[in-house]
Amino acid sequence: MSIGTVKDRRKHPRRPLARDCWIDPGQPPAFPCRMVDVSESGARVVSAAAEHVPDEFYLYMTRNGAVGRKCQVAWRAEQQMGLKFVDRTVPPPHWLEGEQTVVELEL
Repeated sequence: MSIGTVKDRRKHPRRPLARDCWIDPGQPPAFPCRMVDVSESGARVVSAAAEHVPDEFYLYMTRNGAVGRKCQVAWRAEQQMGLKFVDRTVPPPHWLEGEQTVVELEL
């Protein structure tokens, strides 16, 4: 391998994506984020609240919670986080239990 060449060692290739998502740490508040790429095993997201996000949480790709994953943070860099998908089974998001508990932040 020559200098300046980096080999991608991921098992699954990532696809670029621009999708609004919601981070649910299991209790209010939830945080908005944007998924910028995704693979079968994980994703990269950008969130103004990245420093407040726990190491494990639920990521919902739809506002109604129909599509989501349990995630672990693999890495953090400023407002970006690399996520590993650890489970496809997720509970309904807590914001569906009544009150509005999603924090609105600028990305």
